[in-house]
Amino acid sequence: MRGFAAHLAHLMLLLLAFAAEAAPPAASLDAPPAASLDAPPAASLDALRAATAARPDDPALSWSLALALEAEATPAEAAQQMQRHLARWPEQPRDGHAALGRCEFRAGRFEEAERALEHALARDPRDAEAQLYLGLTLRALGRGERAERHLERAAELDRELAGEALLLSGMSRMSRGDLRGGRARLSQVTLRAPESASARDARALLGDAPADRSPSSFRLEAYAGALYDSNVTLGGEGDLPGAGPEQDDALFEYGTELRWRPVLGEGRPIELSARYERVDYLEFDEYSAQRFVGSGSGQLPLGSRAAVRLDTSLGYALLDDDPYLLNGALRPSLLVALGPHSGVLRLHAGGERLDYEDEPLFDSLELSGWTYGGGAEHLVPLGREGSGWLGWGGSYQRRETSASRDELGFRSAYDGDRWRASLRSALNLPFRIRARAELAFDAELYDHRNLVDALTENPVSPDRREDRIWSSAVSLRRPLIGNVEIELHAEYADRDSNVDLFAYRRAMTGLRLHAAIP
Repeated sequence: MRGFAAHLAHLMLLLLAFAAEAAPPAASLDAPPAASLDAPPAASLDALRAATAARPDDPALSWSLALALEAEATPAEAAQQMQRHLARWPEQPRDGHAALGRCEFRAGRFEEAERALEHALARDPRDAEAQLYLGLTLRALGRGERAERHLERAAELDRELAGEALLLSGMSRMSRGDLRGGRARLSQVTLRAPESASARDARALLGDAPADRSPSSFRLEAYAGALYDSNVTLGGEGDLPGAGPEQDDALFEYGTELRWRPVLGEGRPIELSARYERVDYLEFDEYSAQRFVGSGSGQLPLGSRAAVRLDTSLGYALLDDDPYLLNGALRPSLLVALGPHSGVLRLHAGGERLDYEDEPLFDSLELSGWTYGGGAEHLVPLGREGSGWLGWGGSYQRRETSASRDELGFRSAYDGDRWRASLRSALNLPFRIRARAELAFDAELYDHRNLVDALTENPVSPDRREDRIWSSAVSLRRPLIGNVEIELHAEYADRDSNVDLFAYRRAMTGLRLHAAIP
């Protein structure tokens, strides 16, 4: 679902970019809708106002003033002049209500635009410009399916509008989950005008979009890999009691996931999945782990500028074949399109319950409890050809465990706050390589004096633990044959803590193979 959230964000950006560059205004009283009008100088506009006031019974002057106001980039005032004109001369010009709807749309008055454009199409259903602007208006009002019908009708009526109209219709269909219909319309764009800007956008979307599948489908994915872990035990520097040194080892991992995409009302799919993962160390088998996860996610568009997404999961983990952790999480998020060049803002929140099986030696070391928090991330597409995206953001997370004061008088060792700043990027490189990279900095500030610090370093005045963590990860992935892909993966973490026992450095690198059916 993660990829789909990024696809939806790119779709909304392209929709806004085209809405801001829609068809130009008409040039004269009876000119065809696609004719253009150069913006007059301010002195000419003032003279036209004066002439219209002096000759109030001249319909040509009245309409010329409306067109001049639109060309001067004042659509709200142009719409007012058109309303006055059409109230007196409702039949002049023949495309007057279509022009009024266009100005109302550009002024952001979508209900008024809808009324004017419906009136225009009642008189002339073959008015392609009115069909196009009604499609844009309905899309802005959140009526996606009706909007698509008018956009596709505009493409049928006018070859010059076909590329843009089909691009918009394809994006609309994909944003509400109709991937098959959306991809079909984007493919038509590339065939009709292969060198146009619309075709470039369509090719970018087709390259980024999920594979063409039926609205309700199953997909089986599996992976296997071999990696090197430089610090299996998370040992740090120094020789503290109970602290082991760094120990490296090779590990083998594999997993499988079954995904199902049932479709709910109005063609909006959700995604359900069940996943199994396993990690086996070559020598330190006590650190081998298994994990079972069930998850669900869904997304709901809110008009043309926003979408709400909800992710939920339930997981169970084993460590060395013994029960270790049961956890469940709920993560809502909101995607808001900021503009054609400003990217998308992702606002997210989350809560998670963690229940660990192990009983700690001291009550203050209990790990089970709740985490909750939220954050924001700004995502910006890179280039017009689906080159990738760049995201930066920050988040806050609070952890509250069920630990109680222990017999030594210490309270919870793990209650505290985590502040994060992150930078993420995805790039499509030559030779069909997909690159992913992430850099993050975390500041973990704990609430209470630390029991471990008292036992190892400062028995008289133990510190409150404070950790500073730099972490990074890089992935390079490309197809091998069919649905089989190879991935080179590397990650690194450097944890600096004022309680030396918790400080460590760790690097992991290796290769994975991925396969999928279908």
